[in-house]
Amino acid sequence: TLQIVCGAPNVFSGMKTPLAKPGITLPDGVKLRKAKIRGVVSNGMLCSAIELGLGDESDGIMELPADAPVGESLVDYLSLPD
Repeated sequence: TLQIVCGAPNVFSGMKTPLAKPGITLPDGVKLRKAKIRGVVSNGMLCSAIELGLGDESDGIMELPADAPVGESLVDYLSLPD
């Protein structure tokens, strides 16, 4: 279990989303690290399509289908090029 701090308005309990863990470099070159947000340690980031380089607009965190497998690489799940 990972503790993730997120303030996006569209997030709900049980939502499946792309997760970027510390050490990952996002398409825009930002390298994620563990961070303290509002006094709480966050061990990663729930991602929007924009943050993943998968879109130009965002309505918040990218929601995956309820049947999306947990733990699978998003690149593999969406059949994206490496």
